[in-house]
Amino acid sequence: MIDIKSFIKEALDDVTKVKNLVVTYKIVPETVTIALPSNYSESDMQIYLDDKCLDEFPGSNDKSKEVLGNNIDEINDAYFEYKKFEASDKPSDKVTLEWDPKYDANNTLDTFTYYTLHELKYILDFSEFNLKNVDNIEEELRKIFETFNSGETTDYPLQIELEDIQYDE
Repeated sequence: MIDIKSFIKEALDDVTKVKNLVVTYKIVPETVTIALPSNYSESDMQIYLDDKCLDEFPGSNDKSKEVLGNNIDEINDAYFEYKKFEASDKPSDKVTLEWDPKYDANNTLDTFTYYTLHELKYILDFSEFNLKNVDNIEEELRKIFETFNSGETTDYPLQIELEDIQYDE
C-alpha cells in the first residue's frame, strides 16, 4: 500500500517520457532555390542553409524554449534533408534564399549558382521528450509542434509546416 504523501507526489508528477522523438517539418513551397556565388559547392550550400536558417527555426530560438521547456535540452540534432537538388548558372526569378554577402565578405564573385532543392525537410531529433498529464500522446505532440508552423506569429527565413511525428512507445 502506498502512503498518501507518495500518492500525491506521483499524481503531481504524472510525466510521460517519449523516447526517440523525430519531428519533421516540410518546407513550403516544395521547391526552394538558393543563390550562391558560383564557386560554392553543394556542401557549401548545405552549410549556408544551416547557417542562415537553423538558429531561426524551432529548437534554436527563444520561442522554442518557452514552448518546449527543458525538453529543448534533449535535442540530439536539428538538420535539413532534401530528395534531390539541381544546380544552374541561369538566373532564377524564384529565389527563396538570396545570397547574403555578409556571410563571406572575402568572396567578391558576381556570378551565381542557383541550387534548387526538392522536397526540403527540417527535422528535429530528440532523445526523449517529457509530457505532463496527457491522455493522448500523439494529439499532445501535434498540438505542441504545430505551434511552430509558419504563420502570422513566426518569422522564419523559410516557411515550415508540421508533416510527421515519430517516436518509440
